[in-house]
Amino acid sequence: EAILQERPRGFVFRGKVQAWQGESVLFADQLRGEEVEQRLSAAGGVKTIWREVTGGAGARAQTEITAATLAYRRAERTVTYSGGVRMHQGERTLAADELVASLGEDERVSAMVATGTVRLEERGSGRTVAGDRVEYDLARRTALFAGAPVVLEDRQGTWV
Repeated sequence: EAILQERPRGFVFRGKVQAWQGESVLFADQLRGEEVEQRLSAAGGVKTIWREVTGGAGARAQTEITAATLAYRRAERTVTYSGGVRMHQGERTLAADELVASLGEDERVSAMVATGTVRLEERGSGRTVAGDRVEYDLARRTALFAGAPVVLEDRQGTWV
């Protein structure tokens, strides 16, 4: 189902919605856009897949995020995922209550902040890190965890 509105300009899509931007795709039960507010929101089974060309020979990196809702605000340059957020990148999985991705001038993700019950698992190494908040800087490739306590578990044991 599609509903287009002229004044104020906007739209609503309901059903098995799929929306693309370049190599990236969004799946949801509902997608709503509001031109005046420069806002896009999705609800129900939200899943985004970001595909980016990295390195030589056209290698592609993929990030998959699932959540209950998504809110994109163009003016603030943010994408907010809420409700049972799970982000998968290669062997890493991040779980959180909320994930806010900040976008640069080029509309690409530059940083992310996850809050709530945050847990990062790395399958290959067997490490997990848990806390209340993690700030991820994509350019520096750093993740700063905060919490009371921050817990690191690996094959040798648990560190608090």
